[in-house]
Amino acid sequence: MKTLIIAVSFVLLGLSAIGQTVVNLNASTHTTTQTGCSYWFYDDGTVSGTYTNSQDRWITFASSDAVNTHIKASFASFDIDPGDTLFIYDGPNTASPLIGAYNNNNPLTIPNTMVQASIANVSGDLTFRFKTNASTVKDGWNCSIGCIPQCQNILAAVDTM
Repeated sequence: MKTLIIAVSFVLLGLSAIGQTVVNLNASTHTTTQTGCSYWFYDDGTVSGTYTNSQDRWITFASSDAVNTHIKASFASFDIDPGDTLFIYDGPNTASPLIGAYNNNNPLTIPNTMVQASIANVSGDLTFRFKTNASTVKDGWNCSIGCIPQCQNILAAVDTM
């Protein structure tokens, strides 16, 4: 019975990975909006290579789900030279509020591997901008992009009666 459960688990895990679209932040995806809820997102070095230097590119991810309207990014690996930066914005463009600027001095590694659109973000989109200098490059990132429901506002109140 345990063997059957393990086998079914591996099959379901494999099928869920097949349904994800791979997106690399490169010249062809620069300034685009990817609308959907299941992506693997990499720098322009893809899965096994290093990213290139002297680039300034951005991409936006938007939900296609009426219930799960907000985007969440979960980083599986992250290696960006301190002279380069991955900026993540809470909205549909680089004029949106900055969530954070990340590289190996401020990495997206355990325990901080996830970034998500905030409750104040009406669009639910996340925009990623990757800016590199002309020198050292690293392995880049490997990230899963998915859709989540918008967080709820919580109002605390004390009843004194």
